[in-house]
Amino acid sequence: MILDQIKYLLKSRTGMHIPTVGNAVLETAIQTRCRVLEINETIDYLLLLQRSDAELTELIEEVVIPETWFFRDRHPFDTLTNLAKDALSANNNFFWRILSIPSSTGEEPYSIAMTLLMAGMKPEQFSIEGIDISQRALDRARAGYYGPHSFRGAQDARVRQRYFDDMDKAWLIKPEIRDLVRFERANLLDTQFRTGREYDIIFCRNLLIYFDADDKKIAYKTIHQLLSDEGYLFIGHSEGGAIPDCFTNTGHTGAFAYQKSIRNGEADDMSAGTKLTQTSISTGISTAAIQTETERNVIKEDLQSAATATAETEQDQESPLELARKYADAGNLVDAEHICEAYLNEHEQDASAYYLLGLIQEAGDTTDLAEKSYRKALYLDPHYRDALIHLSLLLEQQGKTRQAQQLRQRAERQQEKSA
Repeated sequence: MILDQIKYLLKSRTGMHIPTVGNAVLETAIQTRCRVLEINETIDYLLLLQRSDAELTELIEEVVIPETWFFRDRHPFDTLTNLAKDALSANNNFFWRILSIPSSTGEEPYSIAMTLLMAGMKPEQFSIEGIDISQRALDRARAGYYGPHSFRGAQDARVRQRYFDDMDKAWLIKPEIRDLVRFERANLLDTQFRTGREYDIIFCRNLLIYFDADDKKIAYKTIHQLLSDEGYLFIGHSEGGAIPDCFTNTGHTGAFAYQKSIRNGEADDMSAGTKLTQTSISTGISTAAIQTETERNVIKEDLQSAATATAETEQDQESPLELARKYADAGNLVDAEHICEAYLNEHEQDASAYYLLGLIQEAGDTTDLAEKSYRKALYLDPHYRDALIHLSLLLEQQGKTRQAQQLRQRAERQQEKSA
């Protein structure tokens, strides 16, 4: 099948496991490139991909959709702030090498730079490398122009005033921040990736969810080699379940921060000098074995799934919607929404998926999107009682009492029929 061959080409180049983004995304990308190139048959486009690295790169650019914003998931940056302050109080004579992969359009590495400066570190005390496979994303990162979409969630207006120039409905990051990050195009799965380098901090969040089990092993092996002995690895909330035991969760609440596991009974000597500290931010006690209840439950459930599933059947043993519910229940709304959207790319007629997506969006205060999802669920299944109830409540909060009443009446009729 032509689509399968294109999937293989993409995976061999990027490691991207297409089921995580959905066939619809890939098909749309192929159609876009065929229109640009005026190619009518998909087989002709496949033949072009097989002989043109440049066109394969263009297809990758269409498939890779940057999804990030400044200080995304605040906990890792709070933890980084405290690590920096601890290091400064112990010894001012240190230098941190930091890697952000994927750096996407630059919001994460720039957030790291601003975090360290606000914690009291000087620019000469750290270096930051931003790595991504998308040249378009890197070009945008280097340009440093950002719209409102990059400032989602709880943002400190003072940070924007301090580190950005207002460009009328867009913001330009100041040169003193932009110059702190060096961007480069590279692939974590390349055998020579950053060979010989060592990093004290590695942010690798929301990348490994796109890899299959084999490529995850390769990626974690590379990261383990790159991370300094006392260094910190930050991963995404949805990636904690598959992390190998050569890493140990540090217990920093909500941060999903890890260090290299201590082997062969070695002592955990994290005392002063230039070492990063493995201590609780709030209590100052050792926390290698401490995790929040939420993190423990998510990691435990994911590890149980990984232990009983093979690489090829892992997704089949836990449905995407069940996984989305689990992450939503754990408070990880971002990845829960992403999983739902990826599922809907393959199952566009599933009303229950749109309903779940609406619940997640409503919990995240994106009520306009939640309303659209509820309406889509009702379009597919006009008798979906839960969707009727939630949409009616949402409309009532917006002051649309007549529409809300009509939906409640429909829900009541459904309940009477099922009684």
